[in-house]
Amino acid sequence: MEENKEHELTEQIKPKKLRWKKILSYLLVFFIGTQAGLIYYRFNFPGLTYETVLNLSRIGKLIDKHYYKDYDKQTVQDGIMTGMVFGLQDNFSYYLSTHDNDVYSGDITGNYVGIGITMSPNEQGFLEVVAPFDGSPAQKAGILPGDILFKIEGKQYMYDESDTAVDIIRGKKGKPVEIEIKREGVENFTLSIVRDVIEVESVVAKRLDDNTCYIRISRFDVTTYDDFVEKAEELKLDENTNLILDLRDNPGGVVTSATGIADSFITDGKILTIKYKSGKEEITKADSKKLNIKYPVAVLVNGNSASASELVSGALKDTGTGYIIGDTTYGKGVVNQKFPLYGKKALVLTVAEYLTPNGTCIHKKGIEPDLKVSIDENIRKSSSELTEEEDTQLKKAIEYLKNR
Repeated sequence: MEENKEHELTEQIKPKKLRWKKILSYLLVFFIGTQAGLIYYRFNFPGLTYETVLNLSRIGKLIDKHYYKDYDKQTVQDGIMTGMVFGLQDNFSYYLSTHDNDVYSGDITGNYVGIGITMSPNEQGFLEVVAPFDGSPAQKAGILPGDILFKIEGKQYMYDESDTAVDIIRGKKGKPVEIEIKREGVENFTLSIVRDVIEVESVVAKRLDDNTCYIRISRFDVTTYDDFVEKAEELKLDENTNLILDLRDNPGGVVTSATGIADSFITDGKILTIKYKSGKEEITKADSKKLNIKYPVAVLVNGNSASASELVSGALKDTGTGYIIGDTTYGKGVVNQKFPLYGKKALVLTVAEYLTPNGTCIHKKGIEPDLKVSIDENIRKSSSELTEEEDTQLKKAIEYLKNR
């Protein structure tokens, strides 16, 4: 009988031991899983608090369960990322959805369907035209630098909705888009602009007389440097040639195109210094590819000459190879970099500031011209549309070159 009791007692104790082993193993698995989760969180969400991650997840679940209409989840998620970058309060940093990334790639190659404008948010957050492209549907319709795109197809879009606005402006060739324009000094008016393939010729050149040549760069695309070299060769420049470089209404673009062109004028020394958050400095120096012309060249700028065009004009001014004529430039002295994201999306982020050869930061200041000359404020045209009589800046450049 005692053996049976002992056996029964033993059989009762064994399951208890097993339960404790299981509990300990579960606790161990839980601990390892928790630590792995924390490591994953800290690695993948270094800029977000744990509370933010939880709230984002909860908001997504609440919308999914309670929002009264069907919705596009991808659009909502794109909005989260757009808002995250918008929180930087930096007009030059932005999130690109898959579609917008394709549009961006088309922009820097200068070939897409649209109306042909460069936009930037103004201080009030409205979409402001930096400049219409030469010969574009926008320019032909009468859009001017400084115009506000107040409404597009009857709806108002602010900076944080610029990706949607661009998407609406872009479309099928031959189809019109209705844009309400807000322009200083006049009542709002609406233009119907027919979309077309925008094939931007970023460099145009001509000979004004036997000794004076003119080169206009409207933007810096990936092919602009090569186009510039080709145009310069066609002009057959020599040591007796006076040159006018027109960078008015040039919103900028690809930095390497700009430094290549600046290098064409500068024999040695610094062209550009880029300063990063880490303290690292990246210096671009000239390598003796100077053009065979008379120096300094006359460089035309205005308030819409921005970014890469300021890089070039600043380098030429500081090195004495250029004499700057016109108005104070826009003042964008920062460098943007495009980072790929998952799903063919991308982030364009301001990653550094740049300095002219003399170590000057021009961000939010612009470049002061050596000779200040303004176009009559009553003449509402982009620089490329000015007549010979109206273009006082060009006339002053010709005068300067003849009398120096």
